[in-house]
Amino acid sequence: MVERMAETAVVKTEAKAIPARVRLEYLDGLRGLAALYVVMYHASDPTWAGGTLPHRLAACLRLLVYGHFAVAVFIVLSGYCLMLPVARAADRQLRGGAGEYLRRRARRILPPYYAALLVTLLLMKLVPQLHMHSGNYWDGALPAFRTDVLLSHLFLVHNLSSQWNWKIDPPLWSVATEWQIYFFFPFVLLPLWRRFGLAAAVISALLLGLAPHFLLPQAWSLDVAVPWYLGLFGIGMGAAIVNFAQDELPVRLRSRIPWGTVTALQFLLLLGVALLRSKWWWAHLWFADTQIGLCTASFLIFGTQQCHNSRPHGLIRLLQVRPVVFLGTMSYSLYLIHAPLLALLHLPLVHLIASPSLRLGMMIFVLVPITVLLAYLFHVLFERRYMSPHGSKASAAA
Repeated sequence: MVERMAETAVVKTEAKAIPARVRLEYLDGLRGLAALYVVMYHASDPTWAGGTLPHRLAACLRLLVYGHFAVAVFIVLSGYCLMLPVARAADRQLRGGAGEYLRRRARRILPPYYAALLVTLLLMKLVPQLHMHSGNYWDGALPAFRTDVLLSHLFLVHNLSSQWNWKIDPPLWSVATEWQIYFFFPFVLLPLWRRFGLAAAVISALLLGLAPHFLLPQAWSLDVAVPWYLGLFGIGMGAAIVNFAQDELPVRLRSRIPWGTVTALQFLLLLGVALLRSKWWWAHLWFADTQIGLCTASFLIFGTQQCHNSRPHGLIRLLQVRPVVFLGTMSYSLYLIHAPLLALLHLPLVHLIASPSLRLGMMIFVLVPITVLLAYLFHVLFERRYMSPHGSKASAAA
């Protein structure tokens, strides 16, 4: 009994030691680099080259084939950032309630999303080549003007069918999935956490997310929507709870586990499986995404702890470099609009450059920077006004 009381006293002391406010700009930096990697992934698609690539170049491009997993990082970050203020709140409630939370999410996510749809459709009307099959990555966006495709994107349900999922602007499938996850947060996951605790909320998110994959018949499969992202969102929530909640269990977890070591070991395991069991890895995306989510969550716990230090770990300092943080502030716009921009900018290369290697090199080293600049213009016109009054500070300031 005495030992138990002593342990409780230690926990309370550690809880009080958590600073009232800490800068978490590395979150924006991580988001920015993940978005840039997605752009590089799409820009390096071999179909842009229009011919066979040398073996060595094709081997180098394998470093850029993991763009899908950068989206998994986004989902974990989403769960972390949305849970963060709730985990710190004394009453464990969403500010303004569930209705106000959904209004904030709609205002933040939907206007840039619909703007990206309209800009992409307008480009297709103005540049007819963008609505013609040409044997490259952009073919997946077609046909774009079919009624069912337009309506599914309008109501953000295009992720539920392979007939709609990658049409118009292929990366937008994940926006629909994340939008649907937002409704689970206040009505399912938060009540579970408040009543049953951290483990119940995270495990429930994982089970609910994996249920469609394992329980639905193949004919009704929802794998195209990647429903297990709900589990990744829950994992991100769990990381925020560990970092900021003042309950006994989160305090113990954040103070007694070497999260930097855990992250490094998880990363090495991921790397080993991805390289040594590559076919199995890609055939079981639910497992791969979940492992990426766990590794990302461990890193977020570690990174946030490092922000308490006067001199954080070098990787955290890298993610806090101003250009990287700035990239994070416009990362949503970059993600939304980069695919049609790459398709548009690629058109002159078809006539100007015959070499497949040189054409792909231009895509990666010239067109990607131009795409980032044009995405910033989109950010200024269609996204920035819908962000918090202090830009991205809502996620940067905990």
